[in-house]
Amino acid sequence: MRRDALHEMLRQTQKSMIVTVMIHRNHDGLKQSHKSFREHHDDDTFPILEPSFKVFLFDANGRCEEL
Repeated sequence: MRRDALHEMLRQTQKSMIVTVMIHRNHDGLKQSHKSFREHHDDDTFPILEPSFKVFLFDANGRCEEL
C-alpha cells in the first residue's frame, strides 16, 4: 500500500495502525560457495542469525514512529 493512501485511510477513519515487520536473515550465499555445506557448518564463521523485527505506529496525522 502506498504511504499516501494509508495516510488518507487513517485520516478519514481517525484510526492509528501498528505494523510489525519481521526480518528473517539467512546465509543464501553458501549456495554459491565452493566450500561444501558440511565444511561451512563445521566452522564458526557463519553463526545462526536470529530473526528480528521492528514495530511502527502510523497515526491519523500522517506520522510514523518506530516503537
